Formats: sequence, structure tokens, C-alpha cells
Amino acid sequence: MRAAHVLLLLALCSGACAPEEPRRGIETRVSLDRTTALVGDPLGVTIEVETPPGYTLEQPAAPASEETFVSESIEKLDPIPLARGVRHHLLWTLRPRVPGEHALPILELPLVQPDGGVRLLPVGGMPFRVRSVREEVPEQQVFFDIRPAPEYTPLLPRAGMAALLLSALVTAAVFIHRRQKSRQTVPEIDLVELARRTGKQLEAAFEEPDVRRLADRLAGALWPFIEQSYAIDSASCTPADLPSEVGEPLRLSLHALENARFEKNPARAPVLEAGRAARAALSDVGR
Repeated sequence: MRAAHVLLLLALCSGACAPEEPRRGIETRVSLDRTTALVGDPLGVTIEVETPPGYTLEQPAAPASEETFVSESIEKLDPIPLARGVRHHLLWTLRPRVPGEHALPILELPLVQPDGGVRLLPVGGMPFRVRSVREEVPEQQVFFDIRPAPEYTPLLPRAGMAALLLSALVTAAVFIHRRQKSRQTVPEIDLVELARRTGKQLEAAFEEPDVRRLADRLAGALWPFIEQSYAIDSASCTPADLPSEVGEPLRLSLHALENARFEKNPARAPVLEAGRAARAALSDVGR
């Protein structure tokens, strides 16, 4: 019996002497979404404040822009009730402006206490490393850190390419139609007389001493004959484009004259030979 009383007394003493669980106060946690950032990149800072019951957190004012950082936005989320109090959340977005090791700005959180008083709780101030944009991007592509880069617009998007292709097809169709129509409406001309006048022009051109000028005069006499005889637009035609009805001698002569006109030092003999072959072909017209 006596032993039972002693044990009961010891149990009461141990209960009375047990240390009381300490009351939790205000706790803050600050976490960053990255350990380093480029100049102008958004930096997300998550702020958690756990308070005893009865405390509220008001919307904090953004700190003034500094030389190193600028505050872009502060978003206050709904508080989360806990068994031991309330957890308040803030999402703070910053943009670094200068490369190097810099301390984050100090953000003062207005905590409203149960008695109505307001307590300013400072957070931030931890060091953060900012890298230069020029380390990874060519200098000509660097834009001012806070302002976003202009949107890239292709010079010829797909719609523009389709419009250009359609326009080219329409132009080609109109050209072919006009050419066929002009061939069908060849005016009646005296080919023999036209060939005779062209032959005289060729003979007069043979006296030209300058070889390149000689080729120009011979070609200048032949193209009008072909244009009137076969209803061909000589302005948009080359010797290679001439149809077979023009005849091989005239086509070869024009081709040789075309080459001589653009050679650096054209020889006179091939030019004269081309002119004489063309004159012989003209003399056969009407026979």
C-alpha cells in the first residue's frame, strides 16, 4: 500500500514537471524557382508565412525599382488553414537588370495582428547571381532586358507564297493566250517584199567595221522580219525560243549574232558568215 502511494506521487510529480510544448510563432519561407538567371528573365519567388490563428496578411506594395532588379508583379493567394494556424502565400515576380552577384530587394509584408495592429515583416535580401545575355546570344540579337523582343514575322508567309504562285500562273496563262491569238491573226503582208528589204539592210550592215556593232545591225534587221512574218513578240523572245517554222538557217544565224554581241572580243568572220547565211535564207522566200 505504501509502495502504491509512492508510485502515485512520483507519477504526479513527473506530470507536473514535464516541459510544456513551446508555442509556435511566425515563420517565413522564401524559395526561388532558379539559382541563376539571365538579364531580363523573369524570376519567380514564392513566399510562405505561417502565423498563429487570428493573423491576416494584406496585399504588400511592390518595392521601388532598383538598378539591379525591378518588381513585375506580386500575387496574393488564398490562405490555407492549418491545425496550428494559417499559411499565407505570395508569388513575387522580379526581373534582373544588371549581371553580377546582387541581393534581392526587401519586400515588407503587412501582417495584421489579432489586436488590429499592423506589423511589417521584411523578407528577401538573399544574394542571387545574374548572367549576361551576351554569354549565350549574339550581340545583334540582344534586346533591352525589361522589354520583350519583337515578334518574328516571316517575310513571305505561306499565304504570300501562294498569292505569288497564283499571280505567276495567271501571268503565264495571259501571255500564252495573247501569243496564240496573235498567231491566229497574222496580218496579210507581202513576205517577198519584206524579205527583199531585209536583205538590203543586211548588205548595208556588212560595211560596218566594228564587229559588235555589226552583230547588232544584223540582228536588228532580222528580228523585225521574224516578228512580222511569224507574229512573234521579239521583245520577249530569244533565238532558242523561236518555233521550228522560222527555219533552221535564221535561228542559227540569230543565235550566232546573239553570242557575238555579248562576247568580250568577238571575231568578225563568224558574224559575217551568220549574216550571209541569213541573207541566203531570205532570198529563198517566195520561191
